[in-house]
Amino acid sequence: MHGRPLCDPDRVLFVTGEFDSIAPAEQIEAIQQKWRGSELLRVRQGHFGYRMMRETIARLKQRGNL
Repeated sequence: MHGRPLCDPDRVLFVTGEFDSIAPAEQIEAIQQKWRGSELLRVRQGHFGYRMMRETIARLKQRGNL
């Protein structure tokens, strides 16, 4: 991905599953590192799971985004 977010990167939260073989965590982390100021949340799951949604919502609440 070559573009930068139009919003403040502090509002960008990338979420990746540690065992995701469809969108590997290493690729998500590489994108996140290019968007300086964004955050990466790693979740212990694969590509699909309810844990990611729960942890994402909790983190967004902690950040004051929800």
